[in-house]
Amino acid sequence: PNSPVSAEPARFRVTATSPLVSPEGVGLEDWQQIRRGALLYQIAELGGRPTLLLDLLRCHPLIHCDAEILSHRILVTSPQELLRSRAALFASRAYGFKLRPRHLEVQKIREPEAFLAGLLAEGWRFVHLARRNVLRVALSRLMLAQTKIVHRRRGDRPVEASPIQVQGRDLLAALERVDREMQIERDLLASLPHLALTYEDDLLQE
Repeated sequence: PNSPVSAEPARFRVTATSPLVSPEGVGLEDWQQIRRGALLYQIAELGGRPTLLLDLLRCHPLIHCDAEILSHRILVTSPQELLRSRAALFASRAYGFKLRPRHLEVQKIREPEAFLAGLLAEGWRFVHLARRNVLRVALSRLMLAQTKIVHRRRGDRPVEASPIQVQGRDLLAALERVDREMQIERDLLASLPHLALTYEDDLLQE
């Protein structure tokens, strides 16, 4: 199948690039090409608000997606070797993970552009998820800082809700950080081939 979602009509709009979860979106003729040992079996999802995207990709039987596996400093090996070992562990499926600009700082990667270009040369493909509503992103981070709740899904146990206090200066600072990170993402991918998605257009349901 070309899509991991069959029940709910999420918007996977065909753009000038390609559909979100079609095999062409990651450079394959069909998903079975992964099982036949195709080179392009790895996906790096860069930036954006990827919880929904990761959940959708994980629904596909031929895709395995990790979250932020480079968010903590790796000491026993290199980031490249960790990614190779994770991809090899799921060699029969497409493998992906979430990458954010700050992960490159955590891993002490001095030349981020060269690092990403190296991944591309090894067969990785980048999916860049952006969000137009920067205010929601900033508020989400401020709420996370206070509640420590990353994401709630339908069916989760109810938790006691309490008012969230947001100071104007904190909101402005969060907006600046989000805007700066989004610009870094755009700059890093400017010269690299990638599939560009917008949360509001390509993931939200009608």
